[in-house]
Amino acid sequence: MQPLKILLWFTVISMGCSSSMMIPDTLVSDAQTLAVAGRQGWLVNQKLSFGPYQSEKVKRGWTFSYDIPFLMHFQGAKEKLQFELKAGEHRANVFCLGKATQRDLPMLEDMFQLSLKDQNVFAGAIVTDYSSKPWEFLVQKNYNKLPNRDFLGSLQQEDQRINIREIQQTAEGKNTWGEPLGYEFVLDNEVIGAVEVLNKGRVILKNTTSAEMNLLLASTAAALLLRSDLHDTIGQ
Repeated sequence: MQPLKILLWFTVISMGCSSSMMIPDTLVSDAQTLAVAGRQGWLVNQKLSFGPYQSEKVKRGWTFSYDIPFLMHFQGAKEKLQFELKAGEHRANVFCLGKATQRDLPMLEDMFQLSLKDQNVFAGAIVTDYSSKPWEFLVQKNYNKLPNRDFLGSLQQEDQRINIREIQQTAEGKNTWGEPLGYEFVLDNEVIGAVEVLNKGRVILKNTTSAEMNLLLASTAAALLLRSDLHDTIGQ
């Protein structure tokens, strides 16, 4: 068993299977909580769904790409997946890389203005039908183990930036210090959404957020839910 899997297994056992993540205060009374279907089970023809959001079949690898800089820069990434997420008549195409090459790190650091510790990053590009300009995201591991406080990554489009932070506390207030239970999305110091990646998963979206922003957050949340599938294939 790989070290990452061992750590995650002990974390889940120590918390108990019924444990869930701490929900940020701003989402407790003014948000919709959406249960995720399709995360667990066979990866062949896998589809995710939660609330009004449904994905097409998740594809391992980029079978086609838009003419956007992110995809052109990182064609050589070892771990890749692609999916389309729909919400009514609107849709988003999501492209993810799960393990950067050493050569990619300086470019990613410059693109996201982050100091990356190693290749343990998860990044991607999201193209929605609300805008012709793609959004790009990157998440790195929380090395300082500061629950809900350590800057972890971002979701950005030109001068717009949404911070992504790990959630390391259970609903009972216990710190796990292992793999994250989930992630929160922070815009202008306000948490506007979150995703729980434990067990089947949950996506939490603020009711007052626009449909355009919620599609973007839902797409990023879906990518983070699928991230563990990439972890399971590394080194096999």
